[in-house]
Amino acid sequence: MPTAKPGDYPYFVKRAPSWMLPVYVRQASGRGGNMYPIKTTVKRVEGNVAMLREDLTEFLRQRYEQEFISQANELMQKVVFRGNFEKDFKEFLKIRGLLM
Repeated sequence: MPTAKPGDYPYFVKRAPSWMLPVYVRQASGRGGNMYPIKTTVKRVEGNVAMLREDLTEFLRQRYEQEFISQANELMQKVVFRGNFEKDFKEFLKIRGLLM
């Protein structure tokens, strides 16, 4: 059960149908075996996706003392960061109590 109450945050993250956290890490390969950067995605975001991106950016800035490239996609309801932040984002979601 989520510990955050409705209205605490302008966004909410729903669990996947398998009840796993919707945080995914992916590294795509291109033509000729070229590897693209690792990307971490938080999916199933409801509400203000841009605000979640800002909060995640601040969380990472406090933890690593630097900024990372990121993108909020309102239409697809997801936030994408360059780098492997799976453990960090899962911890963020648990701390905030945003999970249902």
